[in-house]
Amino acid sequence: MQRGATTPDARSAAGAVARLKMNSVLMKTAELTKLLWRAVNESDEAPLTEAEQWLYTEIHVAVMTYEDFVLLGQLPRERRCMICGVPVSRCCC
Repeated sequence: MQRGATTPDARSAAGAVARLKMNSVLMKTAELTKLLWRAVNESDEAPLTEAEQWLYTEIHVAVMTYEDFVLLGQLPRERRCMICGVPVSRCCC
């Protein structure tokens, strides 16, 4: 094989990654938010490493904060409980 040449599988994978990146860039915010919520909800049932759990928790908090920002027009003063959705200071979970 020539230097710098790639296999058909590598080119196919690179093309798939490029298409995925382009599709996510072109997504509307509502579609992206739905996709992130779906990923968070599906992660609840999957066995995750500590790092993966941390990642999905951060995505969950970020999406909740974004939705609050859209509703309020500013960043919320406190975060909401991930279980019941009320502000943490009023949570009884």
